[in-house]
Amino acid sequence: MKVLIFENEVYLIENTFKTINLLYFGNTLEIRYARTSQEIYPVVNISDYDIIIVDIDLSSKSHKDGIAIIQDINNFDVSLLSKTFVLTGSTKVKDRLISLGFNSITVINKPSNYNEIYKAMKKVLDGE
Repeated sequence: MKVLIFENEVYLIENTFKTINLLYFGNTLEIRYARTSQEIYPVVNISDYDIIIVDIDLSSKSHKDGIAIIQDINNFDVSLLSKTFVLTGSTKVKDRLISLGFNSITVINKPSNYNEIYKAMKKVLDGE
């Protein structure tokens, strides 16, 4: 199973995802981190991922923030939004996503625990 995570501060979440991978997925996840939007564009192989996790605030070197990445995913293939959730330190992100029409995207605020992130991942995998 492949997981794509847009996150500029990988060092803060890497151990969390290693633990989730080990505890809940038997170390079978293939996790790729993208610190900037440029690391994955053009959006060609994004559909290869089973789970897409987006932080809203990316590196200052990133051409796009997480909202723009979600908009690009939407424009590329709206069905990929069902594989996507947001992991962010901002409490205002959910309202912003709703105002843009992305009501169904789950938002998890940092800091969060393993179980909360796993539940969001499981929800994506179960197609809920």
